[in-house]
Amino acid sequence: MIYISIPVHNEEGTIGVLLWKIRNVMGEFGRDYEILVLDDASTDGTLEVLKRYRRSLPLRIFSSEERVGHAGGVERLIREAVGRAPYPKRDAIVTLQGDFTEHPEHLVPLVKALEGGADVVAGSLREVPEGAPLPIRLARWVAPRLMKSSL
Repeated sequence: MIYISIPVHNEEGTIGVLLWKIRNVMGEFGRDYEILVLDDASTDGTLEVLKRYRRSLPLRIFSSEERVGHAGGVERLIREAVGRAPYPKRDAIVTLQGDFTEHPEHLVPLVKALEGGADVVAGSLREVPEGAPLPIRLARWVAPRLMKSSL
């Protein structure tokens, strides 16, 4: 089983499209999967959008009344996946962000690396995705410059 964990906060505009793309990618990949989403105290319509997808996807929705942040959301979803895993040494957990910072198409090579014997696989962005939120674009531009100046 592949557990796709997505912590979200105010992602009403992107989460539906992301879930549908995950469905398409995983349908072609042909592996069993379950999507675990934590709605991290969203104040927009994120939870309502998520509920519409419960019938057409293997989707579990969790909610947090108080904001736990990205790291807290990832931790909660990983704990949830580990608790559900019938074969913990064979199952995999992949985390994505709800704003397309990582694309669902990247799921397949990540999982194949795990199936090839890797214990942990991590991905990173080489370029900022088109339409990424301003804080992400700014951080991707500033970080290399700060690193050079600190050396």
